[in-house]
Amino acid sequence: MITRFLFLVLAIGLSVGCGDGGPKTYTVEGTVTYSGKPLETGNISFEDATAGVANSATIGKGGRYSLKLPKGSYKVTLLPATEERVSEDGTKVEAMVDEKMFPRKYRTASTSGLSLEVSANSTLDVGMK
Repeated sequence: MITRFLFLVLAIGLSVGCGDGGPKTYTVEGTVTYSGKPLETGNISFEDATAGVANSATIGKGGRYSLKLPKGSYKVTLLPATEERVSEDGTKVEAMVDEKMFPRKYRTASTSGLSLEVSANSTLDVGMK
């Protein structure tokens, strides 16, 4: 299910700004930390439900991320990375990596408490506990 969500977010994100007539986009960047230490795994997602725009970025070295977004009001979520594993019965399943460093609060837009108004290049640093 998480894989489908991330695929949907990625697909929508790839369509943002395509072509010459697309909306102007701005760089959004920042750092994600957990208990004061940079995370180097997972994803940060931005969604403007009113405009039907979403995009996500992978959190990388030093907890840094960067992506392009058009002007809008975004709700922000953070999700652990997933990897495919084989269960005891031999079935392939998606499992979260470093799940404990991504409190459930941050995994949905309605509970994360994170938002960003984009109208210029912006920075959003997130410190989770």
